[in-house]
Amino acid sequence: MSALPRIAPASQASQAPSRSVVVFWEPGFPEIQGLKITRDILQQSLASFTVHFLSEQELIARLNSDRFDLFINPFGSAFPKRAWPELLKYLRGDGNWLNLGGVPLSRPVVRNATTWRTEPHQTTYHKRLGITQSFPVKNTGDPTTEEVYELYVRMSSTNTEPDEAGSDGPREAYLYPLKAVVYGGPGPKAASVIFTGSKNRRDS
Repeated sequence: MSALPRIAPASQASQAPSRSVVVFWEPGFPEIQGLKITRDILQQSLASFTVHFLSEQELIARLNSDRFDLFINPFGSAFPKRAWPELLKYLRGDGNWLNLGGVPLSRPVVRNATTWRTEPHQTTYHKRLGITQSFPVKNTGDPTTEEVYELYVRMSSTNTEPDEAGSDGPREAYLYPLKAVVYGGPGPKAASVIFTGSKNRRDS
C-alpha cells in the first residue's frame, strides 16, 4: 500500500533531482505472501532512482521522510517489528510506502539471535493506518495473480455520530484501484494494485 512518488516528465528529468528510495532488505528475512522479488530485480526496476538497501538496524537509525521519498517493503505481509516506531513516524511525516504482496503490517517479525521469529497474523499495526481487516480473493482469473488480499479501510478517524459505533465521518484519505481483476461477469471483483494517500496531499 503506497502513494508512489511523482515522476517528472522526460523533458524535466535532467533538471529534477533523482528521487531517493529506501528498500528494507535483510538476508534470510521471511517472506510471507510476497512476490518472490529478488534484490537484482529491484535494482533493475529502480534504476532511475537513488536506491538504498537498509537492514532493520539501519532503518531504525536512518529512515526519515526528509531523506527518502519512498519506502519499499518487498516481504509481503512480514515486516520488522523493532522498526515499527520509525515506520509509523515516517508515514506520519508524509513518507510514501510501497508494499509488495500480502497484507501490509500484518505479520510482525522479530530477530531471535541469528534467526527470525514470525508472530501470528494480527491487525494491531495496520489498524493504525486505517486498514481494519483483509480478505483473500482466490481464483482471480488473472494468470499473473494467484491470490489478492482485499483491504477493508476506514478513511476517517472521527465519527459523525460520536455515540454510534461504526458511523461515518469526514473523509481524510482517498484510494484508487490501479489494477482491477475481472472475471465471471461484468465489473471488477478485486484490485491487485491500489494507490492511497492522505487528503491533504492529493495534489502533491
